[in-house]
Amino acid sequence: MDLTRFISEQLNATNIDDSVVPLWKEKIDVDSLLRMIALEIVISNSDAYLTMANNYILYDDYESDRVAFSAQDFDLTMGSAINNAGFSTRPLTSSLIRVPKFKQDLERLIYRMTKDLVNTKLLAPRIESLRDFLLEDVVWDQNLPRLGKGLRRPGHNNDNDSKMEPETAFLAAIHGPTNSTRSMALLDWIEFRSNNILDFFERLK
Repeated sequence: MDLTRFISEQLNATNIDDSVVPLWKEKIDVDSLLRMIALEIVISNSDAYLTMANNYILYDDYESDRVAFSAQDFDLTMGSAINNAGFSTRPLTSSLIRVPKFKQDLERLIYRMTKDLVNTKLLAPRIESLRDFLLEDVVWDQNLPRLGKGLRRPGHNNDNDSKMEPETAFLAAIHGPTNSTRSMALLDWIEFRSNNILDFFERLK
């Protein structure tokens, strides 16, 4: 209750500047919150705090008397998306980003995560290693009899990826082309996303 009251007060306050930073850090492990938000943005997690206000946990650290944040559940990321931009509608992020230092820290985290982690140069070798490890099991699993009718998203009945052989569909999902109206190949998406984020920050210089 005290935390939500504080967030509401910060959201409605006028003339916000860096003088409120210590107040935030008394209530919240701001570093964990900024990391969670930055990661959500970089990997386009469309089922997390900003978009759906879920799939995160709050840890009440009794020693520091602060709340820490941790992201959970990463299935709807990296190209599998829901269009629901909630950054400006969440009270926590709306009030947090008003503080100049936190806005700068968040932008720095987004840039560093993209440059140093979420790009094809670093992720492609790991993805290809997992591809080789999983391929045989994927083909085996997809050739098993289906026990249910399955689930198809409305409006996507003509996607060609559902008509491919299991091995081809799996490899296309990684390397492309997917020939799909609802998803990009994983490596294509990572390259597209990282290039756009880095280009955005270059334009700000």
